[in-house]
Amino acid sequence: MHTGGATLRLRIGLVLLPALLSAAPELANVFHSAPRPGGWVVVHADVYDTIGPPSPRTAKLFYSTDNQNSWTELDMVPIHRPCYESTFATSFPVPGSGAVYFYVRADDTTSFASQSPYNAGDIWPPPDNLLAKLANEPTGDAINPEGPWEDLTSAYVGYSRDYLYTLITNNYNSWPLYQFPVPWFIYTVGVGSRQMPHGDTFGFGLTHANVVGLFTTGLGIRNRYTNEFSRIGDIDYLAQGNRLYMRCPTAEFTSRPEFGPWPNRNGALQVGAGIASFFTLINWNVTDVTDTCSFYCLGTPSFQVGSNHAPVISYGRVVPSVGPPGTEFLFQVRYDDQDSNLPVLHAVAVDAETLELNPSHRRYGDGVVFSRRQTGFAAGYHRFQFVFDDGMNRVTTALDSFRVTGVGVEENRASTNAALQAAPNPFNRRTRLFGIGGRIAIRNSIGRIVRRILMPKEPAGVAWDGRDDQGQALPAGIYFADLSPDGFAHRLQLAKLGQ
Repeated sequence: MHTGGATLRLRIGLVLLPALLSAAPELANVFHSAPRPGGWVVVHADVYDTIGPPSPRTAKLFYSTDNQNSWTELDMVPIHRPCYESTFATSFPVPGSGAVYFYVRADDTTSFASQSPYNAGDIWPPPDNLLAKLANEPTGDAINPEGPWEDLTSAYVGYSRDYLYTLITNNYNSWPLYQFPVPWFIYTVGVGSRQMPHGDTFGFGLTHANVVGLFTTGLGIRNRYTNEFSRIGDIDYLAQGNRLYMRCPTAEFTSRPEFGPWPNRNGALQVGAGIASFFTLINWNVTDVTDTCSFYCLGTPSFQVGSNHAPVISYGRVVPSVGPPGTEFLFQVRYDDQDSNLPVLHAVAVDAETLELNPSHRRYGDGVVFSRRQTGFAAGYHRFQFVFDDGMNRVTTALDSFRVTGVGVEENRASTNAALQAAPNPFNRRTRLFGIGGRIAIRNSIGRIVRRILMPKEPAGVAWDGRDDQGQALPAGIYFADLSPDGFAHRLQLAKLGQ
């Protein structure tokens, strides 16, 4: 650990900090379904571009069933449905018991928004399994470096209750600080917040350097417009081969008035790394920097398998309850879940058809109103019932009815899909599909084909046992059966209620 240093005015300031508030994606609404022992958990995450035009995005999920010792990586798939335009989803199997940790990382091709593992024991230096990738940093992109040690090759970040941890690697075997007669080398991980009261004026940095008489290893703050720099605290650092670890107490910078409120609006720090050569006060050169990461360090998502409180649905209604043909009916119900679990099934069953409902927001612990407007009901009485499933518990409202007025009133509305039908629907473990023959592709709610079935040309139809092509039981939720006979496509929505 290095100490000492005074307030200075240096042109060099801190490497990278002016770019900390550059465009980077943001994460929101990271929720999972209830963890049924031996079942599957569904995870949703919203990814936004908050600065600049939208860009292509991808998202990945990392989950651990061995107390964060190892992580399994999964691709997340965009849902592309109303109310879920920015939502990515995936699912993974859970064991029969124990704790499961997971985190989400989004990539907009240039920068990341990432959660990370949690370093509960303040392990120093942190092992790789307790760090998250900070940026896609290619090898060989340094600009006029004095040596390969100025070529960043990777960057990682992690957190504990009290500390921010960083790791950067270079294209060398050590981290030189001085080369006779010049230059000095400065290695920085910059930290900021989108809610800084003075915008992008100030930035903080964990810096490893030894510019004799001017600049030493520690935590600093820089004003990007006046180039005023102050060393405000110590850091821990450790150089091992091409790895440079640095950490400092998070409160050392979040408690400063220049940093602004903490926790901030979304619990994210803006973090990036950079390297510079320093020759004189008027002659210095930044050789390599990473893109900025939105780093979420206010809690790593986790759950205890089998732990769950059943959700509650209430105030189910249809408005109006009576109307002429062509009336637009509003189906509406409130969903409350004290565990903040997302419902894998959120629907209203009307006669033999299941209609998916859309949420007013996705903070499930705050109470969400799900609704849908629907027209096209035939004259007659129609029975309806709201059906929700959080992955472990299915809840329904009592059967109710509404009426479409007109001549020749029918007691029940026939299926709107004559080419493909299912009974029962919703179903628990098994349903039977009826159609005109052809191939059926069953897709999950994010459009991925999970089961392929050949539909015979006979009245008996074909059974589906709610399993995928590998024989694994699929989680409760909305599925779509696509029948494609003779070049024409017919789709039926199915609601699976149980594992």
